[in-house]
Amino acid sequence: QYFFVYPEKTMRIEEYTMSQGSQATAMTQAVKEGWLNSITNSVRNNLKEIRKGWFNIDETNIDIYNFSKLKKFLMMINMVMESSIRTLMYRRVADYVGMISSFCPTNIVVHSNEKATFEGRESEYPLFNVDLKFVNSSEENPEAKFVYSVQPGTIKTALMEPFDRAFNLLSGIIKVERRIMKKLFWPNDPKIQIPHIGEEWAQDLRTKLEATIDLALVPMQEYIETLGDLMGLIQIDMDTYVGDAVERFCGGETLNLAELAKLAVTHEEDAKTVVD
Repeated sequence: QYFFVYPEKTMRIEEYTMSQGSQATAMTQAVKEGWLNSITNSVRNNLKEIRKGWFNIDETNIDIYNFSKLKKFLMMINMVMESSIRTLMYRRVADYVGMISSFCPTNIVVHSNEKATFEGRESEYPLFNVDLKFVNSSEENPEAKFVYSVQPGTIKTALMEPFDRAFNLLSGIIKVERRIMKKLFWPNDPKIQIPHIGEEWAQDLRTKLEATIDLALVPMQEYIETLGDLMGLIQIDMDTYVGDAVERFCGGETLNLAELAKLAVTHEEDAKTVVD
């Protein structure tokens, strides 16, 4: 079973978040319903014919049960389940950190708004598809600027949340002992112990994951800054521009259409540069 989705193609961040959430739900159901019910039913079906003695699952006396071989047997099952969950989480959480790290270059050099080089990225394709947008000035946004469709902080959150969530998915699993021995009085529902995110191994992996993501996201701001040279082409006040054009090319008795056409061609080429 898997706690996480391992992308096989470049994804939108919304798609990634949704797929990780769906996988987490499926994992929870597989363990809390499928796996737990399978074990419970197996024990009950194989011991249901025993009406007395050491393996009586209908025992009502807690003192007798505490000295029975059945209690030791169910305790062993609980220990094996806890060990299985711990081993599963060790492996899957480490795999997730490794998977994310494979998409993160160890070094990124932004040469210009058209070229960047990447070093140390193991994956053949990028993890996320992020758009570059231009926001015009307005009352809410007085400064026109380039922005990403998804901010670096949002990307980091989307990558860290599945890691953190994995440690809560399997919490609250009631021990098989409680599910089998229904005729005993239980003051509470004993729960299986699962690894928690505060354990040293988990914190070490989380620190490694966070540092890897932070390093890979730093150049996003650096790239935005390379677009500053294009702002002069974009932040043209149209009323002022048209007024100047009329005065320069249409102010005299003769219209200077050749120069006006030449200017139009220049701006058309500039527009292509901005779009590219």
